[in-house]
Amino acid sequence: MSEEEIKQILREINWDTPLTTDDYYRVFTGEISEYKGLTLRDIYIKLWKARYFHDIYKLLGEERLKEAMSDEIIKGVFPQGFRKQLFNAKRILYS
Repeated sequence: MSEEEIKQILREINWDTPLTTDDYYRVFTGEISEYKGLTLRDIYIKLWKARYFHDIYKLLGEERLKEAMSDEIIKGVFPQGFRKQLFNAKRILYS
């Protein structure tokens, strides 16, 4: 994905903070690990809440998807029913 496409997705999930899309992008790309409390974990959780699985796969790729499906990330996803679906998808994909 291009930088602009990534920023568009990040813009869509950044509705509840005063941070800019560029702040999100810098954390997302790993340029910085944290900015004013925002971490990559937070971005992954917001992505799971806001986007379809195939969109997240396209955005992250296979390696980063595995990271985004870590237990730590999935435990932060609500509602609980969706969290269970993610754990099941993880089990199917990575076992």
